[in-house]
Amino acid sequence: MTDKAGFWSTRKIVVIFLLSGAAIVLFALGPLLLALSAGLIAQTAGCTLDEGSVHACLIGGVELGETLYTMFVLGWLTMMTAPLGAIAGLVWLIALAGVVILRLIRKKT
Repeated sequence: MTDKAGFWSTRKIVVIFLLSGAAIVLFALGPLLLALSAGLIAQTAGCTLDEGSVHACLIGGVELGETLYTMFVLGWLTMMTAPLGAIAGLVWLIALAGVVILRLIRKKT
């Protein structure tokens, strides 16, 4: 059996919280980032992009109109992922506070 300090070192706890926080932010804002990326790609290529219908967009000899349309429309998913991400972020903050408090209590004893 491993000792407590070796398994749950401060470095591991920090890495776990940083990765989980990044995953929450990516989950919450991922669809919005996809929509913004699609808009940027379409604008750079001089293509028309809207949520009404698919428009042809030839980039580098490849037709990407449908892909860009899908990425753009996924932006609407942010209306679901942002609130869920906010709830997950709140749970994350509570867990972080709990870990910090427990480590401070253990350090005093």
